[in-house]
Amino acid sequence: MGSETDNTSTGGEMNHVQDCRPKAMKMQRCCRILQHIPGCYDDNCTWTGCHKMKRVVTHYRQCRTNRQDQSCKICRQLILLSVYHAKQCQSGSCEVVFCRHIKRKIQQNSRLARRNIVVQ
Repeated sequence: MGSETDNTSTGGEMNHVQDCRPKAMKMQRCCRILQHIPGCYDDNCTWTGCHKMKRVVTHYRQCRTNRQDQSCKICRQLILLSVYHAKQCQSGSCEVVFCRHIKRKIQQNSRLARRNIVVQ
């Protein structure tokens, strides 16, 4: 009986991992588009999602809701995608939206965390 429970548990874990894969793949695809758009000046670009991502970035720059209370869903998604990208990015001169700023914030936070550990 114990092995039946273990098999069920393992199967459930496998389903969870499989459920996460499409999300991770979508994030990677969006990150590739985010990396593509800084150098793309073609209004008729054939990259799937390029035009839409450019509109999202334009929306962020013009959004008043985001400036007031940060409740704009589109803006939040762009920021989350940018953070996801920045955590993986190794380039020192990355042109992706917010990348350098986010990396600086991450470095500042890690320095503060190290100081807090040393102080305690």
